[in-house]
Amino acid sequence: MTDITEAHAPSYYAATAPERSARPALAEPVRADVAVIGAGFTGLNAALTLAEAGRSVVGLEQNRVGWGGCPG
Repeated sequence: MTDITEAHAPSYYAATAPERSARPALAEPVRADVAVIGAGFTGLNAALTLAEAGRSVVGLEQNRVGWGGCPG
């Protein structure tokens, strides 16, 4: 199994996105109406749609938001 944290999938995003510092893991429990697992395009769209509908949403991503773990 490949460690997906090694490199970003080849994409325009990967080529142009600025480097960002690592984000720490959650240190305490978080409460929300909905937890969206995965912050790719679909997960972010779902989270935004739910938030606009008045839901409390938390997004969880193993790597980076927009990482693109499914190259095309």
